[in-house]
Amino acid sequence: MRVALLLLVAVVALTACQPFGGPEAIGPTAPAPDAGGPPVGAPARGLPASLEELRERGAGVAREWQDEPVLAEVEIDLDAEGAWNAARLTYLAADADRFLSLVTSGSGFSQQRPSLATFDLQPVTGEGLDQLPPFPDDAAEPAALAEAAAAACEVGDAPTVLYVTGAPVAWDGTAWSEPPVWRATVTGAEAAGAALAVTGAGEVTCLD
Repeated sequence: MRVALLLLVAVVALTACQPFGGPEAIGPTAPAPDAGGPPVGAPARGLPASLEELRERGAGVAREWQDEPVLAEVEIDLDAEGAWNAARLTYLAADADRFLSLVTSGSGFSQQRPSLATFDLQPVTGEGLDQLPPFPDDAAEPAALAEAAAAACEVGDAPTVLYVTGAPVAWDGTAWSEPPVWRATVTGAEAAGAALAVTGAGEVTCLD
């Protein structure tokens, strides 16, 4: 995954139990899963098909880390045709000294929990996180943002689309240095990029 622009860092089975007592101790046989369906508890296979699906999958994993995780950043790597190559989600939690990075390339999530202090960042209080806006329901899909960026700027093939709030970088320990708002950035392999609204509407600003 490419280094996130605002965080300045690229951060990041179930087993079945056999009952004791032999065959006579086993209760009624559970119904078999539908033929061809995934095993119960197995991670969803393949990359998500949409931002909504990505967020739903990620939220389930993030809640195993903290009771009330807050999504602060989403990063999607695309191929030259606009298909997803990999995705990363960044979560914060109130007063937590670490953040959670979930990365997927198609088979579950790998997890990293870097210390905020490593990047000279401060834990965000619950009051601060309350000011963090939820991910917009009308956010454009990564391929649409990449297409808009390529039409206006010198953004190459296989770009990375980054949805960011500015958190936790903009938190000074007691307040936000600027109000957190979801923004989008599209960058190409040659570092050229574009900044635009997460909805894809409005002006596109080209980045060197």
